[in-house]
Amino acid sequence: MLDIRGCLKDLRYDENSARRRYQDSEDAWQHRLRSPFAVDIGAITASKAWRRLQGKTQLFFTISNRHVRNRLTHSLEVVEFAVAVCDILGLNSDLARAIALMHDFGHLPGGHLGERVLSKLCEQEIKHEVLSVVIAQHIERGGKGLNLTYDTLMGALKHSRSINELVLSPAVSAEANVVMFADKICYILSDANDAVRCIGENDEKVISLMKVIKEIGSNQRDCWRRMITAFCLESAEVGNISFSKAPERKLLDEARKCMNPIYKLIDLPFEESKIKYVYQIAQQFSDNPVLAVALMTGTDVDNLTASVPQKWLRQRWEETAAFETLSKLPNPGSISLTDPDLDW
Repeated sequence: MLDIRGCLKDLRYDENSARRRYQDSEDAWQHRLRSPFAVDIGAITASKAWRRLQGKTQLFFTISNRHVRNRLTHSLEVVEFAVAVCDILGLNSDLARAIALMHDFGHLPGGHLGERVLSKLCEQEIKHEVLSVVIAQHIERGGKGLNLTYDTLMGALKHSRSINELVLSPAVSAEANVVMFADKICYILSDANDAVRCIGENDEKVISLMKVIKEIGSNQRDCWRRMITAFCLESAEVGNISFSKAPERKLLDEARKCMNPIYKLIDLPFEESKIKYVYQIAQQFSDNPVLAVALMTGTDVDNLTASVPQKWLRQRWEETAAFETLSKLPNPGSISLTDPDLDW
């Protein structure tokens, strides 16, 4: 194979250009000794938002099989894919890692279904990519925020695009564009893998899906290898981040089309009713019920929607991740969930 190592090093983000919202004396020693994005990584992986991802749905709800992905394992897969690409092409892997680690901080319980349901309930458009930035800047550390670099935050804000919009964004770094592609590639391959596990390989929709997946690779590792190779080879040929011409991109698009009926299948009315019910509970106990639901995990939702006497409801609420987080904020009702607040 052609040696393409470091071929896009001229696009590597210059760490000397990194900036933060404020100077933090707590991390001053790290700023002197580590790259700015390595400092971001440390802050992200020590955060409560990072730990909550293990209780957030990736695709399938309330699954006891621990081989099924959640938002935490999905984020780790995106990290590994993006870092592999950046290492090969000569880009800044620390920046890619930081963006990938926090890109789904803002996902609600129930995934995209929860996002749509909550948007209808509060009559404003709730976007998980905006919430990711809001959580990182205004909710973590008792409202002080994680003080991440601008480029990590902007990369997370711009990661979410539909399969038909997988094109470069000039507003973000090359590394952020890599994460955007990595997110889509990883969730399509992993969702297909979990569909076999949760729905069954004999289902007609799964059979159609797996025909396409088998054209990509014989197993998950083989699919990853082929996608990373195709991504890097095309980017090297174009001289920029690119994944639009390779046969593997066409197969990825076809797999996504095969997933559509499966995505519709799992948007169950039962799960929608649970999100509506916990929103009603949050209205009783929180000044910012939309934020309260956004901070809940799937376990929180299950516990709150379990059949319990009304007198125990407050106790259940106070056991949630949302309550713990909100109780540390000086004025949670004033936090905007639709403004990423990156004009600095």
